[in-house]
Amino acid sequence: MVMVMVGQTLRRVTQAVTQRPMLTNVVSGGVLGGVGDVLCQLKVEGAEELDCNRLFTMVVFGAAYNGGAITYIYSLYPRCLALLPRGFSSTASRAAVSKLLMDQVVHCPLIYTPVYYLATGVMQGLSVGEATTQLRDKYVETVVACAGFWTPFMFLNFRLLPVRFHVLTMQAGNLAWNIYLDFISHRSLEIKPS
Repeated sequence: MVMVMVGQTLRRVTQAVTQRPMLTNVVSGGVLGGVGDVLCQLKVEGAEELDCNRLFTMVVFGAAYNGGAITYIYSLYPRCLALLPRGFSSTASRAAVSKLLMDQVVHCPLIYTPVYYLATGVMQGLSVGEATTQLRDKYVETVVACAGFWTPFMFLNFRLLPVRFHVLTMQAGNLAWNIYLDFISHRSLEIKPS
């Protein structure tokens, strides 16, 4: 019975991500962003009540960036590979390593990390200057942790799975990553009411 339900769910997810990849990725990104924040607040931080503004922020960021923007960004990786000498993509493993390098050397440190701290900080009531200070204070810790967590995960994702599943697979890993990132970004952070 359980295996039948799992099989049906996997078929539906495959159909959704094939027919409507952007919608599927946006919805799953928002849901997983929210679930990660709830787990972080209640289980990791031991909060007695949910900070609904923070939860809303993580749902919006999860949907907009981890769902929408990432769908577009990951679609650029094969195009970027096409611009490189053939040796970078001559085997599936080399192509996976090349995509991984784009992700960990360009995307994570130069785009994702700044966007995360600036967007979530401002949405939670920080000024742009305060959010920039938070980014500066937590940048190295975040980028090092990002490389440690995502390097093996994304190599396997890029190497073993079809392109249409890259975003959803990343989002599954993002559940754990969001809990960590949510925790470090809110550690000793006081957000002023607006």
